[in-house]
Amino acid sequence: MDNLEKKLNNLPKVRLRRRADLKIRFRLYAAILKKRLAPEKMRFSWNFRALAGSVLLLILIVVPGYAYAGTNVVPGDFLYPLKMKLEEIELSLARKKNKAEIYAELSAKRLAEAKVLATTIDKPKTEEKIKINLDKALLLRERAISGFSNSGSTTLRIKALNSQEEAMLTDIAQSAGVGAEDDLIDSIALALDKVKGRDKDREGAEKRGRLDKSNEPEKAGTEVEGRETFFLEEKKDPEVCEDCDRDRKADEKSLISDFAPLTTGTTTKRDDNITDLRDNIDRLTKDLKKPEFEQQDVENLINKINNKVKRAEEIRGSDQEGAKNLLRSAEALTDNAEHFIRKKDKNDDRRKEERREKEK
Repeated sequence: MDNLEKKLNNLPKVRLRRRADLKIRFRLYAAILKKRLAPEKMRFSWNFRALAGSVLLLILIVVPGYAYAGTNVVPGDFLYPLKMKLEEIELSLARKKNKAEIYAELSAKRLAEAKVLATTIDKPKTEEKIKINLDKALLLRERAISGFSNSGSTTLRIKALNSQEEAMLTDIAQSAGVGAEDDLIDSIALALDKVKGRDKDREGAEKRGRLDKSNEPEKAGTEVEGRETFFLEEKKDPEVCEDCDRDRKADEKSLISDFAPLTTGTTTKRDDNITDLRDNIDRLTKDLKKPEFEQQDVENLINKINNKVKRAEEIRGSDQEGAKNLLRSAEALTDNAEHFIRKKDKNDDRRKEERREKEK
């Protein structure tokens, strides 16, 4: 017990807003006292519940801020479930007009945790935890934006939120680097696209393209029976709060693609997109040849992007959704490539130059 107290005392302590802190404490203490004062048939059971209540009270008194808001408490830590439960309590106590701010704060917390996880990316299962946190952050962000829109404080607050989260995602991309698994790189790049609003720009362009095509005379080609629809695979995570789970389901529904029936015209449109994307990749390759970038990282990332485009190009037949996802990922990586590539330290170049001078 002494070792536990020492460890807890050494942890960083972040304080809640006074009102939220008092509300949470009152709720938790009331629940604990209610359980402790409940009649029990067995003395052993009473003693056990009293001891458990005392331990919980000790944790809450010593580290309430750490357990609730500490960014170093990440998925997998023994205090993380308590942190999630306290967040749920704060949401349940919040007034409706204040929930948007809380959702924004929680979204930032999930990204902050992902940033901490990205610094230990060599550990097993860490990359999967980062992807789950990115999903949660984006879902909470959507709830926050929806709340800001309803309260009339949309523009400035959303700009501030986007700026904050773009900076955090950039740090995560830098920590993960080009050497991370493709799925994680894709998740980070697509999250950056969403925060920057580029995903909506692309969706708008696709819808405009489909509308334009619907006004054209029907082109020759056989129609594939049925429509292809796309659902995000839901990751099973017991630590996701009810609000997050509800948001995830809503987000999945919003991502159902409204595709036109597959024809040779659809394939032609995809090939046009590939041509445009290859032009963008060529421009990116030239831009990244600057001496400030680590050229090995540049080469590796460009190879990843080209590989996605090649795989999309090879897809024929009914699996057009697979090609669409590959191209969407390649576009996001192309637009956000600089975030993943290490930059050379100017001081290192200066030290190398000094060493060469001394050797002469």
